[in-house]
Amino acid sequence: MNYVLRWGMKMRNLMLKYTLLILSVFIIFLGFRYYYEIFIPIVPLDELRLEIVTDRSEYVLGEVVNVTFYLVNDRPYPVRIVQPNEYWFAGYSEGDQNKTLVGVFVTPSEEKFITIPPYTRYKLEQFSFKPALEGSFKIYIVIENLKVSKIVKIK
Repeated sequence: MNYVLRWGMKMRNLMLKYTLLILSVFIIFLGFRYYYEIFIPIVPLDELRLEIVTDRSEYVLGEVVNVTFYLVNDRPYPVRIVQPNEYWFAGYSEGDQNKTLVGVFVTPSEEKFITIPPYTRYKLEQFSFKPALEGSFKIYIVIENLKVSKIVKIK
């Protein structure tokens, strides 16, 4: 009987030790993550690359042009940027009087910073345009001092 009680006490102590160990590792992990976030450098937005990606380079008139706008971190380490308050993007055919201009105003959130891992693209926005004319269709985006454009062909 004493043997069973001693064995039960040993098992209880062992389980308590393992529980404390797992809890300690979890707390250390959370602390490291917080500590790590503090030391990620904050860079100005104009030190990143802005990229426009379309699903194709040529379209037939009447097809939808799907566009994704990215902020790109080309560095070998993660960076943080202050979340932009607004940005503008547009798409239009040469000679078309009806240009699609979209302004995006970001509502301030608790997340003031955006962390972008090394060699990674951060998806800023996704949008679809429907060109009205054949020829060159120009897409551009402006975000603070960054400006980039891309031309796709409409047949």
